[in-house]
Amino acid sequence: DVHDDDDDDDEGSKEMKKAIEDESLLMIGHCLRGLALLGRGKEAENTFARVAIMPLIRSKISMGRLDEGGSRGECAGLFSLLDDIAFSIASTFGSVLQLSEGIFAVSKNDEGVKDVPTQSPLPMEVDLVTCGVWVPIPTAL
Repeated sequence: DVHDDDDDDDEGSKEMKKAIEDESLLMIGHCLRGLALLGRGKEAENTFARVAIMPLIRSKISMGRLDEGGSRGECAGLFSLLDDIAFSIASTFGSVLQLSEGIFAVSKNDEGVKDVPTQSPLPMEVDLVTCGVWVPIPTAL
């Protein structure tokens, strides 16, 4: 049946897309860990903010959108604008942000420190969520 072949193609396409995404995440993870080891995590955060997040934010922000439904300067559309930006970032970069959070959420016991609860995370070496996403949003506004 012709439709069965289409379903097989869709499954193969989904599997290939997943494999490419997994490989890309692996490479990004290696880069983030390498930059953190070199003490250059801030550069990774700044680059992510500049190259990935700011263009997305700029594509969504306008005075008309910000004042949507209200007088100029009231920012009546701020809530819907921030909601749209957060959704776009999550759908576009969610897997990268989850990866970066997971990489640097290491317990102190993993580092050989004794008598410290295992749930106590070390400070982030690369914090893409705060410095790469949330700092650029008010900067753009």
